[in-house]
Amino acid sequence: MSVKSTISITEGRGAMTLEHTELSSLVSAADLAELDSLAAAVSDGMDRIKELHPAYSWKWTDEIVCRGCGDSLEIPVLRSTTPVADRVFADHQQFHLQYMLNDNDQYGGE
Repeated sequence: MSVKSTISITEGRGAMTLEHTELSSLVSAADLAELDSLAAAVSDGMDRIKELHPAYSWKWTDEIVCRGCGDSLEIPVLRSTTPVADRVFADHQQFHLQYMLNDNDQYGGE
C-alpha cells in the first residue's frame, strides 16, 4: 500500500510532494493489516450505504428527501443549489456509514 500526498507551504516558501511512500516502511505489518482491514470495511460499508440511501429528491427549495430512508434534509435557503444539496446528502450518507461501522446490528452485521 502506498500514499501519494502533497504538502504546500504558504507565503511563497515552495511546496514538497511525497509520492508513493510505501506504508510498510513506516508502520508495522500488523498495523498495515489493520489499516487494510479498516479500509475494506469502510469501502464495503459505503457500498451498502449507497444501496440503502441511493439518491435524494427535491421537496422544496430548502429541503431534499432521501429516497432510501425518507429523511428530510434541510438546505440553507440562500444556498439552495445542487452542489450544496449534494454535500448535504453526502453528509447524510457519511452519518449512516459512521453509525453502521459503530453499530452493525441495524445493518445486519454481527
